[in-house]
Amino acid sequence: MARNKRIKTKPIKQKLNIFIACEDSKGGLNYIKNLIRDYGFHPNDICINKNITDLKNLVEMANKREEDIKIVFVDVDDKLNSPANKQNVNTGIQKAKSNNICIIVSNECLELWFLLHFKNQTAYIKRENIFKTLINELLEKKKNALTKDEIKNLKNGKIKNIEWYKILNDNEREIAIKRCKDNIKNKKPLNPWEENPITLMCCFIEFLEKLKEIINSNLKKEDKKMQIKMLTEKCYPMIGIEIV
Repeated sequence: MARNKRIKTKPIKQKLNIFIACEDSKGGLNYIKNLIRDYGFHPNDICINKNITDLKNLVEMANKREEDIKIVFVDVDDKLNSPANKQNVNTGIQKAKSNNICIIVSNECLELWFLLHFKNQTAYIKRENIFKTLINELLEKKKNALTKDEIKNLKNGKIKNIEWYKILNDNEREIAIKRCKDNIKNKKPLNPWEENPITLMCCFIEFLEKLKEIINSNLKKEDKKMQIKMLTEKCYPMIGIEIV
């Protein structure tokens, strides 16, 4: 089976840069960047230091940037295992809200989003089980789309270097979006920090779709800017409420 080949979208005339702050400096980050490019936008070429994983510093790093849109991708995993870590999360949430920075939370981790491409996951699941299940699914269903190095890494329990964007196809993404939305639709008010399994990747994709619609519209440049401002004010941060 050949790797999935997507038809490149027509470039958007108005340049719009998106800064990404992300814990994952390998497979997950590459996937997010390619997803942004797929909608015709420009992701930053340099991500943050991979050793910065707490929300407060991720948000502070994003806040220093001058890109049009700033988005932080963060896993929950062990970020709530102490009062100090909870306070760090709350500080990050507060700063994101006051500086129009988007937070895309995955509970427990971004790999949940990839898992939803293969199977529905509605029951609580730990990070290690997400990885284990994903490895089995990839080796069973995507082996012909994997490189030799990827297969070797998977058999050794390593999943970070997978080129997700090339392996997963558009039909699988649509299925994952539906499963993702089903997981969050009945949780109001939604707080992804306290809901497992939850990922806001479907919200991020919906945001990109609306953003592209505005940019490709016949509105005047100033009207587009206003529409984008209204969209970001409505969507940011996509996170719910603070942790008690």
